[in-house]
Amino acid sequence: MTEWIGKIRNRIKKGTGGDRRPLLIVALGLLGMLLLLFSGGGGRTEKKTAPPDLTASQEATERQLTALLKTVAGVGRVKVAVTVDRLQANVYAVNTEQTSEPDRAQRSEKYVFTETGSDTGGLVLYTVTPVIRGVAVSCEGGGSATVRQEVTRLVAAALGISANKIWVARMQT
Repeated sequence: MTEWIGKIRNRIKKGTGGDRRPLLIVALGLLGMLLLLFSGGGGRTEKKTAPPDLTASQEATERQLTALLKTVAGVGRVKVAVTVDRLQANVYAVNTEQTSEPDRAQRSEKYVFTETGSDTGGLVLYTVTPVIRGVAVSCEGGGSATVRQEVTRLVAAALGISANKIWVARMQT
């Protein structure tokens, strides 16, 4: 890259026999394009939506469970940790066109778009919810088998997960 710029600089210094202005204009134009390319300002700007944040989803679930568990008799102070396997994701509608000829087959897929006011977006067929891998609960009443059982059942019912994915421990005082 530096060799290329050096060649252009030498060519401008030597001149082309007569007027150097056309060469200088071309060199400045190339330099401007390079600056735009490397600064990232030369591309199209598209409106993108950030994917849902995994930790935000976990934290929201933890807050909801904490608030729910505080209402259970005997739990006392409580801390909840939720482990999530994947992000929430949307599955979009796709039009698939398949052509088949004796010597070859072709398949093309195009997303189906919808318009709402001035916004255009893909048609969402369904949303895949995050998969919860496990829940850890630390509470003051965690030393009691009855409280552990109540907490385990409540968390399992609230999140729709099996009891073997939940661990309840006694909180250190």
